[in-house]
Order: sequence, then structure tokens, then C-alpha cells
Amino acid sequence: MNQTYLETVDRPRSPSPLVPRVVAFLICLAGAIAAAPAADWKLIPGESDDLPGRNVTVTQDGKIVARLIYGEGQPIPYLALYDDEGRLLTNAGVDKSGKTVGIEPHHRGIFIGWQQVKSDLGTSSLWGLGGGSRGKGGEPSRMEVVEIEKRSTARDSATIVARIEWRSGAKDASGSNLLLTETRTLKISRPEAGVAAQVDASFRLKPARALALDGNVQ
Repeated sequence: MNQTYLETVDRPRSPSPLVPRVVAFLICLAGAIAAAPAADWKLIPGESDDLPGRNVTVTQDGKIVARLIYGEGQPIPYLALYDDEGRLLTNAGVDKSGKTVGIEPHHRGIFIGWQQVKSDLGTSSLWGLGGGSRGKGGEPSRMEVVEIEKRSTARDSATIVARIEWRSGAKDASGSNLLLTETRTLKISRPEAGVAAQVDASFRLKPARALALDGNVQ
């Protein structure tokens, strides 16, 4: 970069002493940027020890920042967030046995859902973390993480990509209860000290049948 800069500058016959100073400054600045320490971001999958199901834990320099909660006993997967002291910002909602705990137990983390998902299977509720609506067979509507498609870290962030199937409590004549497939991308970072976390989330929904997403819980 410095060589190209020097060759493309239209210099006078008597070079200004400012030019080498600017070049030297750029070299020093580049060296300082290269030497800046990178945060140690990690993604750790495993069984939850205090909740039902599984999780992918996101840490920065050994401190927990976020945790994707999903699996058996978790009707809707969600991202729980922690402050810079490692304290959970929202409720766990349930204990290891599945018993409801805490105040406002449905306020657990970040996810997407609708109170009314309308299709030929009827109306399914995939909003409340207490469990979805039940179909004719008595089964609850639910979201299932079928694959963690990607776990990656960068200098200043960690990214999780999960494939999630939304299923009704009722089935069609062929035995299918699939409503749609969601691809959820969560990029977690901590841009500055004192910030709990920054989450850049995207939710791509691919319907498996004709659907209407409706319902206003407010």
C-alpha cells in the first residue's frame, strides 16, 4: 500500500518533508492495528445442566455472553443473553425438571413466532414459551432445531445458524405436520465494554404449505 502511494503521488522536484512523515505514520498505524489483541470467542455445544434440553454457549474471553436454548422440554428455541458479569438478563423460565420458575417466565430470550399460524391443519400458536396450541390428536405445536448448520467465530463476534422446523399439533392425510422451515442466523458481538451483547438476527421462513401468519398478542 505504501509503495503504491508513493508511486502515484505527483511529487514536486523538491519533495516535501511531509510525505515521508505521512508514510511513516501510516506504517506505524498499520502496525498498531495488527498488534491489537483479538477477543477469544468460542461456541460450546452441550447438554443443559440447569434446564431441559441442549444449548450452544457463546463465550468471550471465557465469560458467557449468550446461549441458544433448544431441544427436549423446550417448545420454542430462543437465545438467552447475559451481562458483562455473566448474569442472566432474563428468566430461565423452567428448571431442570420442567417446572415453571421466576417472574414472567415467558420472558426468556430472543426468538420469532406468531400467535396464529393458519393452514389446512387449523390454527397453531407458536408464540408462547409455555407451549403451543394443541391439535386434534392432543399434541402441542412446537419448533424443533433439526440441525445447527454453522458455528463460527471471528475476531469480534460469534455466529450460529440453526435450521428449525415449525410443526402443528395436527397432521394431514399423509401424516405430515410440517408448517414451515426457518433458518435462524444469530451473530453475537460485544462492541464495547459495559455492553451486554449486540445481536444481529435474521429469520428466513420457507413454508411447507399455504400459510397465514396472524395474531396480535397486544
